[in-house]
Parts: sequence; structure tokens; C-alpha cells
Amino acid sequence: MEPRVRRAYSKCVTQKGERRLAFDIEAVNNCHPAIALELIYRALKHCRVTGVLDFRHIKALYSLIGSEKTDVESPLPNNYVAVRYSDTLEILERDVLESEKRKAEEESRKQSKMQAL
Repeated sequence: MEPRVRRAYSKCVTQKGERRLAFDIEAVNNCHPAIALELIYRALKHCRVTGVLDFRHIKALYSLIGSEKTDVESPLPNNYVAVRYSDTLEILERDVLESEKRKAEEESRKQSKMQAL
């Protein structure tokens, strides 16, 4: 299964930083469930999400990938979070996510002020 997992990883997972990855939802959903679960495990390991990491976390992320819900967060050990967007599932540090949210809110406020003028 190792070569199949490596090929699937290159198709399904994109590195977006040293400790940030994104899964292509459609590509992962096209994988065999055993391969998809292994992809999630490897991605968490790559991001160094350690500690109390167990199969429940992997299964939760697999469920998020299969879900139709978007903008859903799932907490992970070591201050990490997984976020389900419309076509990706990202694994990143919670601090980075919070910083991005603040920047988006500030940008939105600026846009609103510009439109009000």
C-alpha cells in the first residue's frame, strides 16, 4: 500500500507552510477509506501534531472531509485546529487561524468604511 499512499498524498495534500497543510476534499473523497485515513495520519505527523493524538482525531477529520458543512473547526492537540472550507480541509496552528480571522475582520471593517464614504 505504501506506493499508493505516496501517490495519493501528492495528489491530495498541499503544503501551505512548515506546519500547515490543506487536503483537497474531492481528491480525498475519491481515495479508498484506508488510504484516506493514512493520509490524515501522515499529515498530522508532518505538522507535528503530537501529544494525545489518537484514532479519534483521525476519524473526526475524516468525517469533516466527508461532510457537506463548511467553515467548521475541529480542535487538535498542541494548539492545532482543522478547518473545513468548501473544497479544502486545512490543518494549522490555532494562533495562525485567529490572526487570519482578525486580519479578515479588519479588512471587512475598512471595506465598510470605504463604502460608507
